[in-house]
Amino acid sequence: MVNGNCVIMFGVEVQMISKTSVAVIGAGRMGLRHCNGVLESNLVNELYVVDINEASLSNAREQLKKHETQKINYLLLDNFLKLSNSIEIIILASTAGHRIGLSNQLLKFNTRYFLIEKPLGQSMEEVNQLLNFFEKQNNCKAFVNLNTRLYPSYIRLKSDLKSLPQFNGPLTISINTGTVGIGANGIHYIDLLKYLTDASHIKIKHASIDDFVIPSGRGKEFGDFGGYAILEYLNSKSELLATAHLILGSQTTVLGPWEIVGSHGRILIDEFEQTRFNKYRKADSELPVNRYAGDYLPMETEVFEIPFLNDLTKHWFIQLNNGEYILPTLSETKIVHATLFDWLNHSSKYKNNFPIT
Repeated sequence: MVNGNCVIMFGVEVQMISKTSVAVIGAGRMGLRHCNGVLESNLVNELYVVDINEASLSNAREQLKKHETQKINYLLLDNFLKLSNSIEIIILASTAGHRIGLSNQLLKFNTRYFLIEKPLGQSMEEVNQLLNFFEKQNNCKAFVNLNTRLYPSYIRLKSDLKSLPQFNGPLTISINTGTVGIGANGIHYIDLLKYLTDASHIKIKHASIDDFVIPSGRGKEFGDFGGYAILEYLNSKSELLATAHLILGSQTTVLGPWEIVGSHGRILIDEFEQTRFNKYRKADSELPVNRYAGDYLPMETEVFEIPFLNDLTKHWFIQLNNGEYILPTLSETKIVHATLFDWLNHSSKYKNNFPIT
């Protein structure tokens, strides 16, 4: 909400600053969430909504009607690239393939900041090419929209895992969930656990990809994958911080919960119900480790709020305008992208390049 010259966001008050110009490339579902997020910030001077499809732009006009008092331009990509304006922030919400060519064309707008949807490419080769491309740009910074680390509930969870004595030592983390797609959302899971553990390295111990390819709503040329992986999260000394068991099914619609097990405690997170369940042994218990289930306290429950995605974009956008970088840069995501594509390479049907969006 707006309070005088301040914005209250996620419980933090930040000063409003001058408004800026923004372009969102890709007017699909994710692109519209970004549009809503930046427009709700009240920090946009002018917004360009860009797509290769006129029908998508027509739908965007309808979906963004509530913001009609703000200056919004709807343009096909070819027409947008003919403009000579300076645009401070560009959000790439188009499909994952061939982003270098488009990024190179967008540099003409003297853009200071790029936000790029995950994954960065359809292969690790494309990811590395994009990383190298942006590392050579001295006048702009690029970030990846790995936004689960922005959830206030996950930020608190990270603090609890670091501070509660019941979670001293290596953790075991598991999730068994449905057709979220390893390509579309597997990187969120991989990155979130890296964030929660502050790991420096990730090692795949075992992995598999299901033969069944998950259909994509973005078109017949796209698809996604299910499978399982056992990952080890390690610190800079290669010491084990956590072992993760990830099952992302290819033929089930179930949204599964997280379970985090420590030396003397368990946390279960049901995102669907937005509830967290905590089961801890007494912190002062003197029972030995072989006395399982002894000295455990009654189950605690608490709200585990899942923000709307446009609220996360709004939060990132406000903090960026306030000089704070709260999403990872492209280079900071190299490890999680490498883990993602190492996992996908266990496919029997595809190698190195994948039809993910």
